[in-house]
Amino acid sequence: MKNIISAIALLTCLVPVLAQEPATIERDGYTLRVLADSPDCVEITGYHGEETELTVPDLFRLDGTAYKVTSIGRQAFYYNRNLREVILPEGLTHIGEMAFTGCHDLSVLVLPKSLVSVAPFAFTETGVRTAVVPDGVGILDFAAFLNSGSLRTIVLGKGVNDIRNAALGKLPELKELYVLSPEIPKIRKGAVPFVDAVCSDAAVYVPGGLQPKYPSRPENRRGVKRSMTHEFEDGWRYFHDYRTVPDLFTVLYKDRYSVGAGESARVLYETINYGGVTVYSTEWVCDDTDVATVQDGFITGNGSGTSKGRVKVMTSEGMFVSPDFDIAVTAPDTEEAPRNAPSRGHESGMSLIYDNGAGTEIYSLDGIYLGDSPANLAPGIYIEKSDGESRKIVVK
Repeated sequence: MKNIISAIALLTCLVPVLAQEPATIERDGYTLRVLADSPDCVEITGYHGEETELTVPDLFRLDGTAYKVTSIGRQAFYYNRNLREVILPEGLTHIGEMAFTGCHDLSVLVLPKSLVSVAPFAFTETGVRTAVVPDGVGILDFAAFLNSGSLRTIVLGKGVNDIRNAALGKLPELKELYVLSPEIPKIRKGAVPFVDAVCSDAAVYVPGGLQPKYPSRPENRRGVKRSMTHEFEDGWRYFHDYRTVPDLFTVLYKDRYSVGAGESARVLYETINYGGVTVYSTEWVCDDTDVATVQDGFITGNGSGTSKGRVKVMTSEGMFVSPDFDIAVTAPDTEEAPRNAPSRGHESGMSLIYDNGAGTEIYSLDGIYLGDSPANLAPGIYIEKSDGESRKIVVK
């Protein structure tokens, strides 16, 4: 009898715990978990959709309630073979352990400025080529970008002050590393994340006043002496090409674009105004306007061919010009779309809106919910969700 009473008492204690287990929801290809400590927020714990270019929404509407996306859970996109581009929404604050590990074909990943924490192995073994870690992140955790062999440009925001074991290890293609912290970030003792000989030849951009304080690389690396004073800075000795961070610079998340004639594509880039200079004007340029035009960050194909584009920013400190990006425009599809019906672009998967959709949700390319109808939207490219499917649309 005593054992039975004990068992009943144990079950009685467990019932409230089980009742408080966070709800799991399936929506638009995502698996979501409502956060127990923030009932109006969700964590993305999985994705089983087929999109290759994914703009993660900033909120999901479920049974009339809006849930904000604040976290990407552990292994949420683990070894996803479909993803090529992912844009994460503003409002997201955390990316979990191994969230994107093994996404080998993921070449574009845009992190939101709201991000504050990145767990170990978050982006290990991805195909990402440009990474901009926002100012709000303080710790770049263990093996965060380890073995992401295509990574060429990294920007570490002003808040990054602790680089942990192998966070930037095995990056043979690294060409540019921008370190914006007003202090030399710590590299944990014994981590030596910059061990690759090729990686060590990357240009490291640091604040001008700090440049003389960064350790120089000795001729014989094995002769580096560790001490309690420099135990955190030894990793920086593997670099030798230190430069001053420019007042303003532009990084490209993607440097090749293919569109059809009459179609549009958004340029994925970020301009960082490190020096706080006054911006007077921004000019988008395409070398051959018969091929394409570039305006307000959007490429529009005009005729078959190839060209190059760039953005020029005029500031109080002079003109700053971005790296070039390649543009390829293909001939238009000869198959005519039905009158007054959406016409899906054969290259970009976009649609032209001719009449208003019903029962749809419209989002910006940054994942911000804009309403359930495109009727009052300004011309541009948006994400339309309908019947559990997502697609890009162009409003003209």
